[in-house]
Amino acid sequence: MATLAEQNPKVTNFLQRNHTAVLATANKETGQPYAAVVYYTISSKLHLYFVTKKDTAKSRNIEANPQVAMVIYEADTQTTVQLYGQAIAIEDPQKLQSALAMMAGHAKASAQTETLPTSKLNAGDHVLYQVIPRNIRLAEYKYGASDNIFEVVIPNETNL
Repeated sequence: MATLAEQNPKVTNFLQRNHTAVLATANKETGQPYAAVVYYTISSKLHLYFVTKKDTAKSRNIEANPQVAMVIYEADTQTTVQLYGQAIAIEDPQKLQSALAMMAGHAKASAQTETLPTSKLNAGDHVLYQVIPRNIRLAEYKYGASDNIFEVVIPNETNL
């Protein structure tokens, strides 16, 4: 059986060629929204993974309220992916080290440095998060309003 990524090549290719996203969270007590840029990678189930530190606003928000949204934008094609879902901490030191290496590669490709922005924060240890999307929407705005600009992926529960 084909993976969710294989079933949705346009979304998968977009997510694989871009590696930075805006992650949106909210403070559970106050409702105050918060957004931050993160490097990410994806799995064959179209789960996204990112790394931050434990004592950051995004991590505190996720621990209290795991509902998140993300947006990835590609300027030259005027394409976006918007998604929402649940973020969970992955407590696996090997996966964390692997993710840190992948994110360092993304940093080197985009900013010509392997130093992750999070490594400059005095905010505790690194933590790996997995985002399990409930809805993924790719939009290609470059082609005009009359064209079909949206492609929507709604992972079903058995794919999680």
